[in-house]
Amino acid sequence: MKIFEKTHFAHLEPKVFVNIRFEVEVPEELETDTLWISGNVDVLGRWNGRGLSLKKVAPRLYVGEEKFPKGSLIFYKVTQGSWETVEVDREGYDIEDRSFVAKESRTLRIQVEGFAKGGAKPHPSTKDPHVHELGYFGEKTTGIGRKVEVHLPPGYDTEPQSFPVIYMLDGQNLFDAATAFMGQEWAADKTHDRLYLQGKIQPFIIVGIHNTYARADFYTPVFDPVMGEGGKLHLLERMIREEIEPVLQKRYRIRKGYKNTGVIGSSLGGLAAFHLGWRHPERYGLIGAMSPSLWWNQYFTYDMVLRDEKKDEIRRKNLKIWLDMGTRESQYMHRPLIAVSRLAYLLRKKKFQVQLFIHKDATHSERAWRERLPKVFTYLMGK
Repeated sequence: MKIFEKTHFAHLEPKVFVNIRFEVEVPEELETDTLWISGNVDVLGRWNGRGLSLKKVAPRLYVGEEKFPKGSLIFYKVTQGSWETVEVDREGYDIEDRSFVAKESRTLRIQVEGFAKGGAKPHPSTKDPHVHELGYFGEKTTGIGRKVEVHLPPGYDTEPQSFPVIYMLDGQNLFDAATAFMGQEWAADKTHDRLYLQGKIQPFIIVGIHNTYARADFYTPVFDPVMGEGGKLHLLERMIREEIEPVLQKRYRIRKGYKNTGVIGSSLGGLAAFHLGWRHPERYGLIGAMSPSLWWNQYFTYDMVLRDEKKDEIRRKNLKIWLDMGTRESQYMHRPLIAVSRLAYLLRKKKFQVQLFIHKDATHSERAWRERLPKVFTYLMGK
């Protein structure tokens, strides 16, 4: 894939810079000597809590300027000098990263509602009573336990039939703002129920598998020497097959078979979902790879799909694949778009059933994945 990097990406590296002026206004009671812009590039401190200092030029108003590579996507937040004092909303909760594309020199005017004192407040729980805790799994197969939760479709208690199962990774983000990253839950249960009641999908059971501190290890197919980790996805699959699935089948009415079993994930979870289907098409036929981290180990996934044809006949027959990407997911926006488009093209060329969706202006965030989730559910489980 080194050739792919040079031939497709070298010309995208920005060489022209544009000047961005930040004008930040704060409430009177939050005035201080200096504010900071901290973000995802060197001049913004690489998320160290500082970066670009802003000087007070008038009551409540702070100003600073910096040059950024033209065409780059910048993520940032305002702080009082550390992440313990990062900006929050007026209730004291986390806000999403601010962002802009450095297309031309301009001024960004920012209104700050508040600053944290010792970090942002934890979000209150939004978990509904019908989301059940299945238990903790993984100690036996992965060495690390993690919570697993289950959402049953409406009518489960009154209708005698069995139901398909969709395993969803990063389960802590699915149902509850208190456990979701930055409080941005996907509302997967509510999304399912709304689509079902509208007659757009067949009902299914959602199994949310929480992640762990070793997320990159268990969500990746091979070891990445640059990252220094990865390659334990087979253990995650064993956990699903040997630990979670037997309990599900004992406790709930599960419809078996690849046509009734899927995996959905985002980012590294999207990469994991794709590879679980690729490795085990006889088990997982419904694959939702949202913003998959195809960059892992020098775009290993593309090379694998290009060369690995051992199970292609059964894969073509069994797999139904969703791929997507937002247009504002990376500092160099074209890279993930080219990678996912190239993979979709290769899969279609090999006669796979695949849907590619490009989400305009969407970032690499829980909010964007929540917005796309109805499309994924409808594609994989639609009537």
